[in-house]
Amino acid sequence: MRSLLTLRRPDVGDEVVVRQAQAELVADGFEFAYGLGPEITWADFLRHLELLHEGTNLPEGFMPATYYLAEVDGEVVGSTSLRYQMNEYLTAFGGHIGYCVRSEFRRRGYAVEILRQQVRNAHEAGLTDVLVTCLDSNVASAAVIERGGGVFEELRTRPDGAIFRRYWISTTL
Repeated sequence: MRSLLTLRRPDVGDEVVVRQAQAELVADGFEFAYGLGPEITWADFLRHLELLHEGTNLPEGFMPATYYLAEVDGEVVGSTSLRYQMNEYLTAFGGHIGYCVRSEFRRRGYAVEILRQQVRNAHEAGLTDVLVTCLDSNVASAAVIERGGGVFEELRTRPDGAIFRRYWISTTL
């Protein structure tokens, strides 16, 4: 029997695993917990996540969002964010849903399940269509998005030259 993946918001007991995952993913060129640097205390990071979730007193450039850890059998395998509103950057390159899976847990279907659950969460939050993006070079992520119902729209190039694939997913399917 396959273990169930659950999404949950981080709490005070998650600091060690999240910082470890952040170090792992940064080495791969990704971020596990956007905005969590070594100089940020865990309490400050949790407060930041709460402000994003509440959509109040947001720092410049941030939009209302909920950050989740993806867990299987008590082990954190990934993370994901659902952004309820978009700014110019998110509309062009970031999308409504971001996700990542720790290297040791890849190729087990977790990314597809994270995306599926986030599409459901987006529907429950009143979003009818969500934008999901990935680097054009990230073939695995493109496959996840397509398996999750993503319909390719176009490629967009960021000012630094990075090329992104843009997909739309209906939350009403």
